[in-house]
Amino acid sequence: MKLGRLLELSLDCEAVLDSLHFWQGLGFESIPVGDVWPHRYGVMSDGRLCLGLHDYRFPSPSLTFVTPDLPEQVRQLEQSGIDFAFIKLGPNQFNEAGFFDPSGQTVCLLEARTFSPPPFRQESFSLPGHFRALRRRTRDPEKAAIFWEDLGLIPSPDAEGITEVCAEGFNLQFSRSGPEVSLVFETPELEARLAKLEYDGHPLRRMGQEAEIQAPDGLNLRLCSP
Repeated sequence: MKLGRLLELSLDCEAVLDSLHFWQGLGFESIPVGDVWPHRYGVMSDGRLCLGLHDYRFPSPSLTFVTPDLPEQVRQLEQSGIDFAFIKLGPNQFNEAGFFDPSGQTVCLLEARTFSPPPFRQESFSLPGHFRALRRRTRDPEKAAIFWEDLGLIPSPDAEGITEVCAEGFNLQFSRSGPEVSLVFETPELEARLAKLEYDGHPLRRMGQEAEIQAPDGLNLRLCSP
């Protein structure tokens, strides 16, 4: 993949501690982080998905990748038509660059990791279940999917109303309806887990065999039967 390896889904969290407690309540665990960022920063993980909680204002969420030889990669991406929203490259700073895909999804490229990866877990231990995809609402799902295919993602058979592309560690879905952005989870024993979430005080919006809950930062979590 041209962008490197996915590091985290970065979230703008004005109340980092509230977000941390929310994800802990869902079964995510805290990961030790480095001190590269001047703002408050934490990482939560279920062993598969890593969420970067940033006390910093930016278009959120961001798909954040670690990209070897970042200056050269930026040059090649610019030559291929990528219009970068920001580029911070230099010998005395932490190198990073970012752009938006056609759906408005923020993409950030970093020169190095900001935390060590947790041990991979085949099965998620979080209440939402197995992370399936980041889903975005867009007027032109096909255009967004083609953009990502050009970056190395692989198209997946479309479900009803959903266009999907896949990479190692994450999938992207595009739809013409629904919330602006959602994290989609496949949730085994859905009713039992929804009952536990309600017992823990999480307001649910039920939609047949699916349900939605909201994170403190406004992110939508969509829970579906496998």
